[in-house]
Amino acid sequence: ETHCKAHVKPDTERICPAAPPCGTCGSVHCHDGHAPLQKKCSGSKCTVDDCCREVEWKTKEWGTQCPVRCGHKKEIENRSVACVYRQNGEAVNETYCSGTKPEGSRICEATPRCRHCSEAECVSGYYPITPTPENCDEGENSSCTVDECCIKADW
Repeated sequence: ETHCKAHVKPDTERICPAAPPCGTCGSVHCHDGHAPLQKKCSGSKCTVDDCCREVEWKTKEWGTQCPVRCGHKKEIENRSVACVYRQNGEAVNETYCSGTKPEGSRICEATPRCRHCSEAECVSGYYPITPTPENCDEGENSSCTVDECCIKADW
């Protein structure tokens, strides 16, 4: 350096302009039945292969079968329905799933009243009252429901 005083020392560092930002997968148009991943692309341009993953409708099973035995009231049963990535089950916007969305609720119709409480289908932990209570007219004009015919087991 002592021999080069007449010359200006060149810079040893320089500032380079920032690289253009990578695209995001949200800008990619995926085919039906596919959804974009929520990520940035690895290159400067996003492609369908980089960004799109297959999606499907995912439902929970119905809790129980609708009752067929006597004495049940009309009820509505609900279950969850979501559009998810097939690969990992992560939920995505429903607009990406194709086809008809599965039902999220159903109606279980009321069943005829019981003629005798012994016919009632009691839930776990309950059992039918015998004999049939007096407030339930036995026979064709019965007014027995599961709620009136079943009592909690205390054993």
